[in-house]
Amino acid sequence: MNEPQLFPLKDEAHFLGKTIPMLFLERVKQKPEGVAFRFKNLGVYQGVTWAEYRGHVESFALGLVEL
Repeated sequence: MNEPQLFPLKDEAHFLGKTIPMLFLERVKQKPEGVAFRFKNLGVYQGVTWAEYRGHVESFALGLVEL
């Protein structure tokens, strides 16, 4: 029996030839104020927007470059 996909792909061709960073930046551009993920802090869920997440990723990547 096949397991259902958690997020079924409607247009797989959209992903062809794109890297994960390319897809990430595309999502940031589409929904900068949308919630990328949530985490729990002292029992309360906090949301991180795609724009904030991009800032964290950029800082992390620049830190790696400096190593």
